[in-house]
Amino acid sequence: MRSYRRGLWLLLAPFLLGATALVALPAVLTAAFAFTTYDGLSPARFVGLDTFRDLLGYSELQRSLAATALFVALAVPLRVLGGLGLALLLHRRTRLAAPGRVAAYLPSVLPDAATALVFLWLVNPVYGPLALALAVTDGPVLLDRTGARLTVVAIAVFALGEGFLVTLAARREVPEVLYDVARLEGARGVGLFRRVTLPLLVPVLGLLAA
Repeated sequence: MRSYRRGLWLLLAPFLLGATALVALPAVLTAAFAFTTYDGLSPARFVGLDTFRDLLGYSELQRSLAATALFVALAVPLRVLGGLGLALLLHRRTRLAAPGRVAAYLPSVLPDAATALVFLWLVNPVYGPLALALAVTDGPVLLDRTGARLTVVAIAVFALGEGFLVTLAARREVPEVLYDVARLEGARGVGLFRRVTLPLLVPVLGLLAA
């Protein structure tokens, strides 16, 4: 048993060393330098919370925080609910479900450059189908603040394949006997989802939303 644990630590050692050197140590140094003023040449001078006070006073930071909050409020629920909906729709082993699962996961493996080109085509003000459908005629969508933010949200939701795959695997792990028992108790349709599926998928959905 002791040799087994020693072997596990040996396997973990490269990861732990890399995480310490590349993540933990830089994070600690960054946190320490946040309380100082330092230009890389002269010695660091402790200034306490002055840097944070100055930072919070910048209007650029306030706009950035507002944009980030909007992105999280829109993209996270849409990604989680979209992955859940696709998993429930495609979890059965049918002939049409197989290509559907491939299509749902495919956007997640596309290169970022390819995804960007797809959305540039969609929102093109001259021939983009999305811009034409929304009757956007007052300028490019990406030059409008709201349009640009919603496009970023759409790109994040477009690549929801990982969440779909995890939710699909979790749905398939739900024992069918639980659905049989719920049906015997009179549950149907939405009742099965509310009483069986959703409670068992909540931990997975919470992990995806985190």
